[in-house]
Amino acid sequence: MKNKIVLYQGKKYKVLYHYSSDYCEIQEENFRFNIQLVHKSELTMFEEKV
Repeated sequence: MKNKIVLYQGKKYKVLYHYSSDYCEIQEENFRFNIQLVHKSELTMFEEKV
């Protein structure tokens, strides 16, 4: 799941690290220092439509 793009609260984030407890460190796409720890169940996988 590392380096995947996900949606969290309507914004795009990059997964930095996925812990065995199913928590993930995520970083907002355009804000380098905005890192959050959230449970995997709160994330939605982002798929770009081509």
